[in-house]
Amino acid sequence: MRTWEEIQTLIKTESKDFADRLIKAASGQPTEATFRDKLMPVIDSFCKKAGIDFNPAGGYAMASGGKPDTVFNRLVIEYKAPGKLSANNAYPNNKAAIKQLHTYLVDLATEAKQKDEKLAGVILDGNYFVFVRRFGGKGYEDNPVAVSPDSAARFLRYLIYLTQGVALTADNLVRDFGIDQPPATNMIAALEKAVRSGGDPLVQKLFEQWQTFFSEVIEYKEAYNETKLNDLQKFAARAGVDLDCNEESATRFFFAIHTYFVLLVKLLAWMELYRYLEI
Repeated sequence: MRTWEEIQTLIKTESKDFADRLIKAASGQPTEATFRDKLMPVIDSFCKKAGIDFNPAGGYAMASGGKPDTVFNRLVIEYKAPGKLSANNAYPNNKAAIKQLHTYLVDLATEAKQKDEKLAGVILDGNYFVFVRRFGGKGYEDNPVAVSPDSAARFLRYLIYLTQGVALTADNLVRDFGIDQPPATNMIAALEKAVRSGGDPLVQKLFEQWQTFFSEVIEYKEAYNETKLNDLQKFAARAGVDLDCNEESATRFFFAIHTYFVLLVKLLAWMELYRYLEI
């Protein structure tokens, strides 16, 4: 598997060629099966360049009785004969295909015993893409987009991102970045130590600024009585910090834990945005 930066570069350089080959596969008014057979090697070729194995499953019956065309890890791809889709999802063929794909996503999530928001679907006919997702038990679909380097790039991102990693859900975040997980314990302990040592003027200025901002909106002093400090010591120990039972030590810990989670949220937000930006 290539690095993140290499994947971004690959998508940029391959998206136009992929779009051209997709349009070529749709030329001549082929049947749905012929169109699919022409396109599968094109997808496989890109996946090999990306360093991932393209071993799609398809044709097996779902709980609803339907048979999705291609299930590739967490991505369901539905092919339609070129010309079947329209630029408007109100068109009967679009509506039927979208409804069918949502059913597949729900069935697949149930069979895999995971949330349907971890999955995604794409409908394509060589002229248009329709991207489909589910959140909170509800289905959402984008307006059809014509095949182009930009829309092909989005499809290629779906191919790659839904073959790796985990869904951005609360359970997964707690499991990987919770207070007693190595990323948290290492960073929180390092931040607390940096403030306690007083060796870096910039760190001290940031700490003072934090105290000024947050003292106006949060009353941490309520946590500084003896009983609550004892509880805070136990909590801090989970984060790898040996907390002294006093207000000064507790304040440093609150700064460290706040900073950790702020950085985490910003990095997660950037990660999600980066997937859709042409950088």
